[in-house]
Amino acid sequence: MRSWTLLVSVTFVLGGCHIKRPAHLPMGEAQASPLTGVWGAVDRRIDGGDERIEKHELHIERRGDSMTGFWTRSLSWHSLDGRPFACNGKPRYEVRWRSIVAGPVGGDIADLRTMAARQETLEAGCPPNPPPQACRLHRTGSDLVAICGKRWVKLSQRLGAPVPLALALGVPGKVTGVWTWHNKSNDAQGDVKIEDEVWNLLQRNEEIVGYYDRQVIVRSGDGRRFVCNNELAYANVTRYRVAGKIVDGQLVIRELDYRAQPGLCETGKRRLDSYRGVVSTSSDSIRLAWSKGAQLLIRRH
Repeated sequence: MRSWTLLVSVTFVLGGCHIKRPAHLPMGEAQASPLTGVWGAVDRRIDGGDERIEKHELHIERRGDSMTGFWTRSLSWHSLDGRPFACNGKPRYEVRWRSIVAGPVGGDIADLRTMAARQETLEAGCPPNPPPQACRLHRTGSDLVAICGKRWVKLSQRLGAPVPLALALGVPGKVTGVWTWHNKSNDAQGDVKIEDEVWNLLQRNEEIVGYYDRQVIVRSGDGRRFVCNNELAYANVTRYRVAGKIVDGQLVIRELDYRAQPGLCETGKRRLDSYRGVVSTSSDSIRLAWSKGAQLLIRRH
């Protein structure tokens, strides 16, 4: 198995369980820029007989003459034949870094440097694969191309408004994390409906921000094809941006906006909702209730 390394050196500052705020970060009010937003990419490929999955999520905004934000990168390897990797004795390992980035911007191009970074997963003996020290961002049409040394990645915009860096750098609360929900049912037509949600929430003091991805798969229950795509199943995927706060020990969250992934069976029509919830005493689940029901989110990270 070959490991992936962008650059072998990186400047980083660790502060307990969160990244300290580096000196000389751009300040001031956020300004409009074609580079501003939440950008992401997922790349899956087979390398040396193993599955390699690379994920990126970049939150970035313009302040003055600079772009600033944070970049989460993860790289995971999965053994396709079940044999363990030599570095950890397991058939899978993952390396995940979160970096604070900043750099000058001109039009649709920005040159970012890593100001600080923290490794969020640690597999003893496995290659750390640290993030690059420098990347050039270039907006091309609806995509954002990041050129980091000899490597490049094409990012797609997921949201227009990133999580503010000042909030991301604060001390995390117990709501911070990745939470999932799964449900399988039959609708009124007898079709099978499979719902999956992945919530990414960030708590700083009493404030909560984040988003969740919702995927709904519908499968024909009687063998007849759906009119929208002439297939026996279809899937719709939507990302909702959310915000809220903790009031008297309860979570109060509202959906701010959404972006639906285009598809033959996608109408693009949604209604925004609001939630009230309670975190379990063990902080491993959140029970949410809204106007038409309730759900239990399970902590994953």
